[in-house]
Amino acid sequence: MSQIPKLEIVVDSFSGVQTASDSGASRVELCSSIVEGGITPSYGLIALAARHHIALNVLVRPRAGDSVYSGFEIETMLEDIFASKRAGANGVVIGALTSNFELNLEAMKSLVAAASPLEITFHRAFDVVANPLETLEELVNLGVHRILTSGQQLTAEMGIPLLKTLVQLARGRLIILPAAGINASNAKKIWHQTGVTELHFSAFETLEFPISKIPAGKLETRTQTSAKKIQAVLESLA
Repeated sequence: MSQIPKLEIVVDSFSGVQTASDSGASRVELCSSIVEGGITPSYGLIALAARHHIALNVLVRPRAGDSVYSGFEIETMLEDIFASKRAGANGVVIGALTSNFELNLEAMKSLVAAASPLEITFHRAFDVVANPLETLEELVNLGVHRILTSGQQLTAEMGIPLLKTLVQLARGRLIILPAAGINASNAKKIWHQTGVTELHFSAFETLEFPISKIPAGKLETRTQTSAKKIQAVLESLA
């Protein structure tokens, strides 16, 4: 292997954007409600993040749960794509399926057209499609630039066999972006065994602090992006 993979970091705050940029990441995926798998962030946060010197891809996902969307939800996604473009985003992260776990081609055509000329990543709805190889070809034909996937397994490490197949099938026509459970202990293995050129992970750490107005011993928690975790992955790849 030659050049190490580029890193895309999932962030949910402007401080996360700064940390990812300062720690050597190439790109961020900006979202809110990480505990729900991520939904579209506020316009204010998108606009602020877009001013920073790192490529910004915005998750456009109107709610948690499945990716089978109503007409109203598709309209909401279109408006969020337009807003992301106005704010100066580098790309959007989208996905829409039918109840049969196939691409919603009509919806995807509308979303891709709205996003052009931004970069387009198809998110982890890919990990539940019935036929991933056929779906890859459909996404190539739609003009999607990247597929975010764990190889239809719980973690990217477990999904190495399918990830390798997808990379070979894609043949440079789009980028396969592994996600889920990537860290300093397995990043190099995933890279070497699949041939991917990019990796996606969150690098979150949990902070705890006491709350003074509730019974002693209770703690509030929140997450923040960890520079140490990003740098540890970079070091493991070197």
